Amino acid sequence: MYLIICHCSNTNTKHLALIYLNCRQEIPATPGQPHKEPMLIPLAIGLLDKQGQDMVLTSVYNGESLLSLKGGNGDGLRTVVLRVEKVRSMTCVSNLL
Repeated sequence: MYLIICHCSNTNTKHLALIYLNCRQEIPATPGQPHKEPMLIPLAIGLLDKQGQDMVLTSVYNGESLLSLKGGNGDGLRTVVLRVEKVRSMTCVSNLL
């Protein structure tokens, strides 16, 4: 798994954090099973600010579509569980409002 974190801020916007995850599964062959399908790997992601407080996540891009994240009070979520199901996958999570 490769992780790239980008952090940007200026006087006109709130802090913006992007986290890019590039995941790759490798499942070796075993006797009687020369080819194995990728497994489902649940991966919980959250961001912390400089003070160690949870940051709100507002969107996730799963390599196919951009999904808006909404919590019970209408803002984003503090933790999201990603479904890693492919041999290779790229996901981007952000707190962009």
